[in-house]
Amino acid sequence: MGIGHIQSNGRRCFYLSINDFLAWERGVRERALLKPESWSQTFTPVVLNNGKTHPYGFAWELTKKGGQTVHGHDGSFGGFEAILTRYIEQDLTLVALANLSDVDLKRITERTAKLLREERRDSVPPP
Repeated sequence: MGIGHIQSNGRRCFYLSINDFLAWERGVRERALLKPESWSQTFTPVVLNNGKTHPYGFAWELTKKGGQTVHGHDGSFGGFEAILTRYIEQDLTLVALANLSDVDLKRITERTAKLLREERRDSVPPP
């Protein structure tokens, strides 16, 4: 099936260059294209029918880790795994891909973010 064939999933029909991804990431960070109200809804936890909230916006998990606001999305299909994690205050976005279904990409990205935080902290000269 070619790129033009519509499927119920992204398999074989979603192609993206690194430049495309960087433009998309910049658009999300700068809150481009959508109205401010739409961005607000995107990153606001959903309110369930019972009145409780759940830390999920429009396709984004919304959490706090180590004092950081974290937005993320992950998924798998056919033995492949992917995760995108955005550490908002740190201005850091991590993407991890795997062709194994038993890889813990969340753990990998969390550890990578921690290492990068430590590296940034250690590279800042004292006042």
